[in-house]
Amino acid sequence: MPKMSVVIPAYNAERYISEALISLQKQTLADFEAIIVNDGSTDSTRAITDSFCASDSRFISFYQENSGVYAARNRALEKATGKYVAFLDSDDIFTKDSLKALYGTLEETGADMAVCRLQSFGAGGEKFNPYADKLANKKEISAFDYDLVWNYLIGNKCFRRASLDASDTRFPPFKYSEDGAFIYDFMLPSRRAAGAVGACYKYRRHEPRDASVTQTVKMELVRDYIAAMRLIYDKAESAAPHAPAGVEIKDFLQELIYKSDFALITQFYRLFWQADDETLGTIGAEHERLWRLMEDRTRAKAAQQWQDIGGLVFSRAEMASRPSVSVIISGLKGEPLKTTVESIFYQSMPAFEMIISENEAGSGDIPPKWLKCENTVVLPDGAFVKNAKKSARSKKRLVLKKRLAADTRLFKFLLNMSLPEKIKDRCFGLLFRAAKKAVEMKRL
Repeated sequence: MPKMSVVIPAYNAERYISEALISLQKQTLADFEAIIVNDGSTDSTRAITDSFCASDSRFISFYQENSGVYAARNRALEKATGKYVAFLDSDDIFTKDSLKALYGTLEETGADMAVCRLQSFGAGGEKFNPYADKLANKKEISAFDYDLVWNYLIGNKCFRRASLDASDTRFPPFKYSEDGAFIYDFMLPSRRAAGAVGACYKYRRHEPRDASVTQTVKMELVRDYIAAMRLIYDKAESAAPHAPAGVEIKDFLQELIYKSDFALITQFYRLFWQADDETLGTIGAEHERLWRLMEDRTRAKAAQQWQDIGGLVFSRAEMASRPSVSVIISGLKGEPLKTTVESIFYQSMPAFEMIISENEAGSGDIPPKWLKCENTVVLPDGAFVKNAKKSARSKKRLVLKKRLAADTRLFKFLLNMSLPEKIKDRCFGLLFRAAKKAVEMKRL
């Protein structure tokens, strides 16, 4: 029996999977098996994984028709023979001492689950997750720990396989938030976890144009997210009698409701212009349901997260009618124009309008999906900038004459700056440049 089984689902992962598998080969704990499930890849993923399996007997690969990451992980769990089970996505990596630290923690504490540090890298720079950091430093973690509520990712968790088998915990058939549903199904009502501060899971953040599942919004994903969060809430509510001493179950359930709404807005609503009206309506209905379940103090906290938008609306036409920022693009073409438009539409502050000239609209450089958006305004070429400023529906106007490739949080950061509105309106262009530099330097 190997000390560790590492589960790796892979779908069209040719760009990154070698890096993920090499990070396993560099582990200071060498006694592991890596179970790769190729989920119907159509690129060179299979050739890459076959090469690793041929040269290193610790790597095992299975192929299945495309069924989703949850099915790939569940199949790997059926094949796992290690004492403990960890999970590695095909575009992420483990630091070299991670398996050793996770193994040592579970051996020393007898816990059912170990939690390690979590570091994002790639788009947006490198940043440690503060909730995972706190969990990794704890000797005991219950299922009712508030920090666990804010760290659902499966990658920085390691499980005792005997406990998994005894509970028969498996991933539900969701394409979003299946991690959290799995963790809480396993942990509730009374399993124990412990922190493994010497281990670190590195989670890759993709550029918006190369968005992963967790950086896109579709009806299917929204529905799966809602179902997963409801499963977690119902499980926690039914496990209330087993809550440790000192845990106020009413407050814990309010935290779950707040987290559900926070992620709904942050992960889906803020990608507003990628969603159709039906999807936005579903997001709105779930937000209203959660809002009704919130106590006044929870509502006050929840409302803070959309101050930059000026309030939530769930109609594309209504959002387009009330921009907080008017962005005027002038004199760009080719790749600079395409990049700038994408940078604008991937902003996490969706209350904006984009004003372009007829020449830019007809250039073929702007993807049709953005040209068709209700907040795209096309004006004649003559005296374009002058007329665009006059027609702008926001006092906060940006004239972009150079390529913009901005952090997705730029508009949000700018509008949240604690300055009087008169100053913001008067100096918005200057503030924009200062905010852009601050975001790029500090990765806020």
